[in-house]
Amino acid sequence: MRKNGTAIDIFEYLVRYKDIIHINLHWDGYRKKHKTSGFKYNNPKIAEGFHTIDLDWKPDEYVIYVDERVIWRTNQAVSHRTQYIILSLEVGEWAGNIKEAELPDSAYFDYVRVYQIPSSTD
Repeated sequence: MRKNGTAIDIFEYLVRYKDIIHINLHWDGYRKKHKTSGFKYNNPKIAEGFHTIDLDWKPDEYVIYVDERVIWRTNQAVSHRTQYIILSLEVGEWAGNIKEAELPDSAYFDYVRVYQIPSSTD
């Protein structure tokens, strides 16, 4: 995963779980070797108003914040290559039957900012 990378889902929302956002890491592909680690953040007000979600990606761990509060930290699958961060509304088997969904559904992201902290050799 360090060399091959990790999918970093910092916001996965399933409308059937209105009070929860999922944070998930996926590595080693999406088939037989697939591995994942994640956290469910339960907050009855998560669907109301605006919130900040931060990822502090360190060389040896990921730290996730919601509204400036640490909600999860892990040293699993820390990637050492360029990656995307993913913010999504989910559909599919684990998200619930799409035929039963109340569509259209939406999430609003005011902005996404990415900062790179200069290394000490820069």
